[in-house]
Amino acid sequence: MLAVICIASVLLGRSEWILIFPFIPIQITMIDQFVEGFPPFVLTFERNIKPVEPNFLRRSMLRALPSALMVVFSVLFVKIFGANQGWSELEISTLLYYLLGSIGFLSVFRACMPFTLWRVLLIVWSVGGFLATALFPRIQKLLEISTLTGQTFPVYLVMMAVFTVIFILTSRYQARK
Repeated sequence: MLAVICIASVLLGRSEWILIFPFIPIQITMIDQFVEGFPPFVLTFERNIKPVEPNFLRRSMLRALPSALMVVFSVLFVKIFGANQGWSELEISTLLYYLLGSIGFLSVFRACMPFTLWRVLLIVWSVGGFLATALFPRIQKLLEISTLTGQTFPVYLVMMAVFTVIFILTSRYQARK
């Protein structure tokens, strides 16, 4: 969804509206490893005898929509707000990296419900791996990020608090359908 918006901004927008895709490939690879790679792989080994739900693909896309919208909003907000606050590209990139990973982990938490010991260990391993790689100086250099600063950390906390509430409410709403 974000890629489509970036492409549309180039094709349809004025030069000051152009939105360049904010992540480099290694950042996406690292986040995917801990969010979309390892946790679902491990969860596939659990016994599941339930048949596939009707309209599985449609329901999956609708369940993913709130997270996609949160990512798009994060990028737009952080790019605009960060530029107005005089943040460096490194600060903006770092905040977006942490937000993208954290939004992804909301889906991992939902996929691991109901919690069991093994699922909690899977969450701890995934979040711990993400944080370890994000905080290790040599990997930070590779990822072109740093640590959250006194300016970016409060923004991260507020945005994730709001996103967590939205995610919980939309998940409950979708579960009732």
